[in-house]
Amino acid sequence: MAAGAAAVLALGRVLPTGQFGFAAAASLFTAAATVEYGAIRGMGVWAVSSAVSLLLLPGGAAGWLFAAFFGYYPIVKLAAERRRRKAFEWGIKLLSFAAGAAAVFAASRLFGIAMAEMLPGAALPAWAFAAAGVAIFVIFDAGYSKLLAFYTSRLSRRRKG
Repeated sequence: MAAGAAAVLALGRVLPTGQFGFAAAASLFTAAATVEYGAIRGMGVWAVSSAVSLLLLPGGAAGWLFAAFFGYYPIVKLAAERRRRKAFEWGIKLLSFAAGAAAVFAASRLFGIAMAEMLPGAALPAWAFAAAGVAIFVIFDAGYSKLLAFYTSRLSRRRKG
């Protein structure tokens, strides 16, 4: 699973315009490992994929995005959705999003990368940029829920029936 995620992240170096898409696609390997084998193994896939992509594919945003947000998000999402309380579930998801966004911003400052180079909307006022980020995150989460439902109902070894 980690090798598959790292291979998808490598595509981000070949097609740089798809950095976000490749980071999100690579997270499906973490999701599959979590569904099939549990959160601990899912975290292992995230950690190994992140380390491999950051060490062997330096300079690509996909590796950083995967390490800081997309890679561990399926683990957080699956754990939060077991709680069955929407307010609590969304609180955890939004906190995860905020932590990932803070990590990306911190890494960009640490390495001297202007956010406007990575994200076209970064020149917006902070409140507008944050609101747009939350809106995009909610849409991403809804789509990711559909992908996970498809995986668990059609592809998972653990499906019922």
